[in-house]
Parts: sequence; C-alpha cells; structure tokens
Amino acid sequence: MWRWWRALSFLPFPALAVVLWRWPIATTPPIQIDFDGDRAFANLVDLQARFPARVPATPAHTLARAHIAEKLRQLGYTPRIQEFSSGGKKLANVLVERAGERRETIVVGAHYDTIAPSGGAADNGAGVGALLELARVFAPSKKAGAVDENRPTFSLVFAFWDGEETGLLGSKRWVETNSARAKKQTVAALAFDAIGCRGGAFVAHTFSRSHRGTPRRIAPRAFVESLLRASHAAGAKLDVGDSLLTIPYQVAVRLAEVPFGSDDAPFIVSQIPAAFLADFSFTRQYAHYHRETDTPERLDAARVAAAGRTAEAFIKTFARAGTRAPWDEDYVAVGGQTFGALALVLLIVAAAIPRLFVIARELAFGAPKTADVAHAVVIALSFIPAAFGLFFFAVVVTPIVYASGLPRRWWATALALPLALSPLIILVAARLQFGSHFALDLPWLAIATFSFWVAHFFFRPR
Repeated sequence: MWRWWRALSFLPFPALAVVLWRWPIATTPPIQIDFDGDRAFANLVDLQARFPARVPATPAHTLARAHIAEKLRQLGYTPRIQEFSSGGKKLANVLVERAGERRETIVVGAHYDTIAPSGGAADNGAGVGALLELARVFAPSKKAGAVDENRPTFSLVFAFWDGEETGLLGSKRWVETNSARAKKQTVAALAFDAIGCRGGAFVAHTFSRSHRGTPRRIAPRAFVESLLRASHAAGAKLDVGDSLLTIPYQVAVRLAEVPFGSDDAPFIVSQIPAAFLADFSFTRQYAHYHRETDTPERLDAARVAAAGRTAEAFIKTFARAGTRAPWDEDYVAVGGQTFGALALVLLIVAAAIPRLFVIARELAFGAPKTADVAHAVVIALSFIPAAFGLFFFAVVVTPIVYASGLPRRWWATALALPLALSPLIILVAARLQFGSHFALDLPWLAIATFSFWVAHFFFRPR
C-alpha cells in the first residue's frame, strides 16, 4: 500500500506538465495577414539567380545592394544607403522608413551579405526575400490623394544589413550612429536569419548579450509573449530557442553568451527588446549552412511564409499594446505561453505539498537511503518534470546499466548523487553571478526532479 502511495505522490508532476503544455494560449484580436509566401520565395529565387554569392568587396555584393534598393523604389520607398567601412572593405546598409501613426519605431531586418563558400539561400537570401515582401505589405499607397490604408500604428524601419557574417557590422553601425533619442523611440527589433530551412523548426532565438561591462540582457517577457501570440495569430507554431529542449535552452542562454547569433544582438545590448527568427536550432540544424549547397531548392516556401506572417502579425499586435515592453527577465516560455515569477512560485508550492507528506513518512520509518534523501529534497523544491531527464535515462543510462550487470543499489546511489549536486552547484554559481533569477533556478531543479523520478522507478532495489 505504501508503495502505491509513493507512486501516486508523483502524479502532480506529469499533471503540471500537461497543464503547462496544454494551457490555452492568450489570443489576439482577429487580424488580416497579407504576407504572401510565394512572393517572398520568388524574391529569394530572383536574388539567388542573379547574385548567389554576395561576399563583401565583390561585384555581386555591390550589384545585390543596388538590386534591393531598386526593388524598394518600385514599392514606393526612398532607400537610404548607410555607407561605412571595415577592414578596408566598403560596406553599406540599405534602409527604408515607413511613417506610422506614432513616432515609436519597430525595426525589422535581414542581412544580405554572405560568407564564402556559402550558396547564400537560407543564409540569408530567404530573409531578404521575406523582408522585401514585408515591405510590400506595409508600402504606402502610390495613388495621389488615396487613403493610406497600410499605415501602421508604430513607425517601421526595414533594414537590409551588411557585414553580418563578419561581426554584425551593419546592425551595430545603425545602433551606434543613432542618437539616444532615436534609440529610446525604438521599441522592438526583429531579424530574419536562416529561415525556410526544410526539416527545421521555427524558433525565436533570444541569446543574452552584454557589452563593455554592461549587465547581460535577454529579451524581456512581454516582448517574447507578444511574439508568441503573433505567431499563433499568423497560424504558425513558434518555440523559443529549440522545439525539443526549450527549457534547457532558456537556462543556457542566461548562464552564458552563446557564440552564435544575428542582428538582434546590438539591439539587446542597447536595451531594446529583440530576437531573431530562424528555422535553425540546436536539435534541428541545417546541413547546408555556410556551404555551396545552400540553394533555394533546399528551402521550403511555407516556412519562409511562417516567418513573414509572424513578423507582420507582431507589427500589428505589438503596436496595439501601445507601450514599451517592461524588461522582466524572470519568466519561462513553454507551449506558446510565458510564465512569470509568481506563477512559477505557485507551481512550486502545488508540486511540493504531496511530497512533504512522503518525506515525513520516509524519515519516520527510519534512515532512508542516500538516493531517497536527495530525491525528496530536490523534488520538494521543483515545479514540473522535464522531459530531458526522461530522455537521458531512457536513451543513455538504461542500456548501460542493464549491460553492466552491476547491482542496481550501487547504480541508484551513484546516479542520484551527481544528479542532486550538479543542478545545485549550477544554481549556486548562477546566483553568485546573477543574483536570484527564477528563470535560472527552476528549470535546473525541474530537470533533476524528473531524472530522480525515473531513477527511482528504474533503479530502486526490489
């Protein structure tokens, strides 16, 4: 009977997992989406047919810039060429502005340069094609005296960045040369990079960034939630960072600066909410990245459309909020929703109550095993089981244990101690470096919790 009660005491954890993953997504009011994925893909094919390799200081690079500027003129814009140089090479951003009802600005960008020997389709011809189509969606009316029906609430900057492959040079230049007032009026920034990858997963990357001693920043909660809601309104499924390991990803990008990113980084450093959209993640990588085989036939027009439709919906729905997103980094994004500090604390309490009774009973019945003590302590502090632990044990550890022939009692203790200590060591290190952050604490405890749960039932001596 006691064994069954112990089993039932773990039910809150899978129940909480189901609740979070099936939590209804807060929807936005119905909006009209005009982004045409076929047009965006045609822009990509046209660019790649004319200028497949756009390495700076080559004729193709210069001609591609002129091609983009001409496309924008045909849409009714007046492009501004922001020239600069780096390493003896002449570079230039292509910028157009779209006046909105308000002076506050949303920047949407995509870099047009490539790196040898890349074919340049996913990285980043698809982003250029999507940005040209997004510019068409919000283009001013060409008819004199006509009502400007496409006028957005916020002003827009469509930026075709240069020098991204050699250090985000174009976006850095734009941020550094804008006045403090202009940067204050910039309320959000998006970048397209490596979208449309066939077999990829549509994600928003939110890497933390710091610069010259400034505090490390990551995209704030309200911004990320607006982006998730926009993808839902656009009929696209967007995850944060990775479709399979989203919680470990959100912990990792807070603990360290990942040596990978895009033109959102200079905005984050300047405390402007930003992210970049991609079909490229740690578990869904693009096999043709920076290779000659990165060509349009490797891409999926529907995935390009998903990124563009999400950006359009974001511009329209974020503008409805009408205020700058507060910079709240204490959140976890799961299942198309964000959960803040208060919700996470309530989940901890709800998950801990059943285990408190079990811990008391175990201690009353005598000295428990080392594995049980570590298990009880961590599981009482945690809030939701993480599938990562189950994957690790089922795929990696279980075959090794059964093949070794060693006693399960030894394996239970040997596995429990490292699992108990490693999350706590990481937790202490994170607190010493960053202070108290719920978003840092809880996912690591969650991973340990579910790992202990699996270890208990797989390896507990019978």
